[in-house]
Amino acid sequence: MKLADIQTGSYQEMPTPRGVAWTVELKADGKIIATAYHAGRGGCVDYIPTTMTRKEWQPIFEALEAEAREATAYDFEALDLILSFAEPNQSLTDALKTYNRYMEEYPSCQ
Repeated sequence: MKLADIQTGSYQEMPTPRGVAWTVELKADGKIIATAYHAGRGGCVDYIPTTMTRKEWQPIFEALEAEAREATAYDFEALDLILSFAEPNQSLTDALKTYNRYMEEYPSCQ
């Protein structure tokens, strides 16, 4: 599975004392395969598979993360970075394009 195969679904956020907590559905072929969750207090994003076990999800996540690292040149949490630029019901490749446009416009952020 590649970034091009994944689309975001519904997105929900909630203010917290230390930031914004959010969840977003990840879909493949129109079916929800996982939910990405951020607790809104720093730290990484948790990916919770919905149609498979965590053991089955792990190689999919690792492949997506590897592709995201290659595309962004970030060593850690590159998939999280791409998700931060995603809109609801958008492919992750479109979110990557948004990220790339942002980096072109604000090169000092690299």
